[in-house]
Amino acid sequence: MATTKTTALKPAQPNWLIIGLIAFVSAFIFILPFWGTICMSVLLAFLLYPIFHWLKKHMPEGAASFVTLFFVLIIIAIPVAFIGYVFIAQAITIAQNLAGASQSAGSQLAQISSNVANAINSLLAPLGAKEYVTSTDIVNLAHKILPDMINHIVNSLLSFLGNLPKVFTSVIVFCFVFTALLRHNKSAIAFFGSLMPFDKKTSGKYFERSGLIVSASLRGQFIISFVTAIASAFVLIFLGLGQYFVLFTIIFTLLGMVPLGAGILMIPICIISMMTGNFWPGFIVLLVYLLIICNIDSVLRPHLIPKKANMIPAVVTLATFCGIYYFGVLGIIYGPLIVILLSTTADIYISSRKPEDAKAVVG
Repeated sequence: MATTKTTALKPAQPNWLIIGLIAFVSAFIFILPFWGTICMSVLLAFLLYPIFHWLKKHMPEGAASFVTLFFVLIIIAIPVAFIGYVFIAQAITIAQNLAGASQSAGSQLAQISSNVANAINSLLAPLGAKEYVTSTDIVNLAHKILPDMINHIVNSLLSFLGNLPKVFTSVIVFCFVFTALLRHNKSAIAFFGSLMPFDKKTSGKYFERSGLIVSASLRGQFIISFVTAIASAFVLIFLGLGQYFVLFTIIFTLLGMVPLGAGILMIPICIISMMTGNFWPGFIVLLVYLLIICNIDSVLRPHLIPKKANMIPAVVTLATFCGIYYFGVLGIIYGPLIVILLSTTADIYISSRKPEDAKAVVG
């Protein structure tokens, strides 16, 4: 008599890849309003973890995290407040001085505009016309644009003050995320390591290598930008711009994060100075900038930034502007760091795949 065997049907297994992607996208959308704050918390927690680790040896963990957080708020809040105040005050002063300058003959604004107009007309003379622009055109343009600049700066300040509740909320989020990452550093690394497609040893190597490259790159680039900015702002003293030393230092430090750096402003300032009657001071400052200040980067970079963190200028430019698009001003920092992490991930993945590829070829 034939016997029939019944086989139990296994329940269908869920597609964990799709579930994971849905969970990741949902979590990202949920935290999107504070994405920039969370990124800053992660970055600073990573950079300052050695301080927390040292403090933890001498006091309870909770006290160590509080002291580290207090240290961060002091070194960030006070300089940012001071820099913001000086930047806005000096920017408004420049715009007001230029906007309120006298248009009468013999005034400084009239002389500058006349020199600029003459230089422009001389450069364009081979095209045929005798005069392309007059000093009156330049003065009228300045008096039309500069009041708008003042209004924009004031409106930006008022907008910031109007968003103080959001700023206060972001500070609270930063404090909690920062201290949590300090106290649960190993758990966070283990969690993200478990999500990676590498084995435990390769994941550990990835975090170690990424951490070294990112920290060295961030510190090195900031030092290079700051030193170059101070040198650039200092030589502008010889063009009569010493009263705006702090303002130019801030601007040049930010510009130092992108290719060409302070040269974006330094070169036009020197050219304008040369065109407006200060030829030799402008020429000498330009020469000093091109021959000395521009070489500060090439001297310091090999000692401060690992070779793995160096990228071609086109990639740095793309990364910087993409970072600015997504994160605002902080994107100057985030953009290149994200590209460094992506390239490190690709390097680790390729190196981890090489042994398997070799076995496949031999087989």
